Amino acid sequence: MKKTVLLLLGIALFAFYNYCLYQWLQSGHTFNDVWRATTSDWFLAITVFDMALFSLLCLIWLYRDMTRRRFAAGKKLLILLASLITGVVVLFLYLAFRKEEGLKQA
Repeated sequence: MKKTVLLLLGIALFAFYNYCLYQWLQSGHTFNDVWRATTSDWFLAITVFDMALFSLLCLIWLYRDMTRRRFAAGKKLLILLASLITGVVVLFLYLAFRKEEGLKQA
């Protein structure tokens, strides 16, 4: 049940993110606008920095978990790159499909 919820959440977020990106691009904004907004508002800058730090911690956990489960280097790189591109969607999908058995308790 938990894995099904994670899978559905990942798919729903992926669809939502794509819709939002499409709407954002249609509005004529660019990444330069994002940079200008972030560098002109201290609270927004702190929020973006905090989100980036949390994302880095998630990527470190993901890498260590894949290493513990003996994923091949290419597969690890592919999953990490997909996580950087799509965000939390890949993390939800990873959690939905990872096998619980075979993991030694540390």
